[in-house]
Amino acid sequence: MDGSGERTREILRRGWELLGRLARKYRDHADKGRSPGGKLAAGRNGEDARAASGGEAIPAGEMERERETALRDVSLAARDGKASAARDGNGGTETQVTRSLRELMEDLQDASPRVRGEAAKELGKRGGPGVEGALETLLEDADDGVRDSAVRALRDLGSEEAVRILREALKTGSWEKRTAAAEALRELGWRADHSEEGALYHILNGDWEGVVELGRHAVPPLMALIRSCSDEVLRERAVRALGRMREPSTLKVMAEALHDIHPSVRKAAAWSLGQTGRRKAVEPLIAALQDPDEEVRREAVEALVRIGTPAMQPLVSALREEDSEVRRRVAEVIGRFYSSPDTEPLMHAFVLSALKDGDALSRARMATLLGEIGDGWAVKPLIEALYYFNVREAAGKAILGIGEPALGPLMAALKHHHIPVRKAAAQLLGCIGDPRAASALQSALKDRDWEVREAARAALDAIRGRDSGDESSLPDRTGMGPDSQI
Repeated sequence: MDGSGERTREILRRGWELLGRLARKYRDHADKGRSPGGKLAAGRNGEDARAASGGEAIPAGEMERERETALRDVSLAARDGKASAARDGNGGTETQVTRSLRELMEDLQDASPRVRGEAAKELGKRGGPGVEGALETLLEDADDGVRDSAVRALRDLGSEEAVRILREALKTGSWEKRTAAAEALRELGWRADHSEEGALYHILNGDWEGVVELGRHAVPPLMALIRSCSDEVLRERAVRALGRMREPSTLKVMAEALHDIHPSVRKAAAWSLGQTGRRKAVEPLIAALQDPDEEVRREAVEALVRIGTPAMQPLVSALREEDSEVRRRVAEVIGRFYSSPDTEPLMHAFVLSALKDGDALSRARMATLLGEIGDGWAVKPLIEALYYFNVREAAGKAILGIGEPALGPLMAALKHHHIPVRKAAAQLLGCIGDPRAASALQSALKDRDWEVREAARAALDAIRGRDSGDESSLPDRTGMGPDSQI
């Protein structure tokens, strides 16, 4: 053999001698300090490990470093020796390589994470009988670095068995381990199919377009991720992916996500529920109007608007909520419907129905709430409600509470087809006392109904009296004085 072979044998000989000494010291120390669970017990107050023979003290960290150094030297020597054996046909080095592989397999059980990790890396480069199975066990190691080393080692092996193990690792354990396995499979060029396993692969590699394309196959892993993953970014993206799929079966988990600890996930849940367009998404979104985060509340409003018609009736019912902030947010959504020519007629019908149906107290309360909200859109249904005598008083007070935004609609109501509405509009204009209403009231003096004409005349007198400063001519500001017929 040439000089290279001689150097190889010398390195191997020295390496094995050092490994032998260290192994005896570890074994003797383990016999004294091994815990019932099979790992070396830590010394009290950080005491150094002591070899049984002679009481020689060796710091534990130094022992691990020497062992790792020896492992690397032996590994390099083994590769050099294997190459030399291939050149000169000497079989002696092959025996030493086999022995080194066996020692590496034993090191996978070492108490030191560094030793286990180095052994895993070396086994990934060498391969050999039973290596894949040993590395699979290491995927459940308590140390993150050791688990990563095992995944990389399986990737380096690239065998069919290694691929099978990595595919299994996608399905169980921590999401960190699953992500590492997915990255390893991607680097190996593995192609995912249309299945839950394929969906997991796309999810963990961040291929959200691929996830959405898989459709229903991706629903179970996405739901599992949302409920168990500690990474809020992954949860947010998973919730948005479900929203894009618009699967009815995902409504429950998206509603649950509205209670996530992170606002970004709650915001994504509100957006996704709005994408479904379903009636069952409305109640959770109305509840989200109370969210402490402003962006989540704003997204809930937009989601309710996107849902459209199915949200209208629940929104009107939510106007009776005790929380004034919720009522204000609900009114904001209703106002958005009123501002659209496509949705205004139906929304108006729902609000008006709430003003004229049910018992007298509930109708009066709804009118009062609309007045408290004070939005301009509320004037129109309140004017329509003036037709019904049992809600007329509450509606009139609510209109007066809204104030100036009611002026234009009241002037238009002087031409309403119902006499009670025209009469009440004239009386309310007199209570408001704005000179801008004088022209419309002057026209109402020609109304075909004498009660409307009288109400218009009284309103004009009130406006003139206000202009002249004659307080005695002013009507009751509420419009609900003892002589009022509103």
